[in-house]
Amino acid sequence: MNKQIIFDFVDNGLKSLEAMDMIRIVHNSMPQEMVDETKERRDDWIPWKPIKSTVTDSDLIEIEELAGRQLPDSYKEFLKYKHFYELDAPNTTDVVFFRHPIRDWKDEFVKYYSHNWVKERLIDNGYLPFAEHQDWGIVCFDTNRNKESREYPVVMIDHELIYSDPIPYEHFGDNFIDLIEKRLM
Repeated sequence: MNKQIIFDFVDNGLKSLEAMDMIRIVHNSMPQEMVDETKERRDDWIPWKPIKSTVTDSDLIEIEELAGRQLPDSYKEFLKYKHFYELDAPNTTDVVFFRHPIRDWKDEFVKYYSHNWVKERLIDNGYLPFAEHQDWGIVCFDTNRNKESREYPVVMIDHELIYSDPIPYEHFGDNFIDLIEKRLM
């Protein structure tokens, strides 16, 4: 696995947001570590800054135990690199990663993975969600394939087709690195 591809993707995505002055969100309890005091607030919009990730191996094990599936090593490296609220893919805006702020990121996973429909229709069928596709799909790792390497294919599932059997999906990449290289950079 080439970690540098992940790091470059994250850094370039954050630079893209910075260039567009879009590193601001409405947040009434943003962790102080992520508040960018060098920038001016605009009404309720608070400027934020990416920071070094505090994610530990034990944090990731908790997520894996909740899901009953192991995360790809490449995605673990992604989570262990930096905390952020948004990440812009320089080449496209169709994949929107789950927010990854310090302290709240794990709670967000637990909350999302605990929804009945996510557990019953996605996780129990081998799909681990990690991003949204525009406003109509869920981007997941397909843990039914490549079980030995755990570098699972990436698929997108339409929200409206989630109750179909079998669940139809669109192939987004052979694995997380492939998704980044071919679709997002």
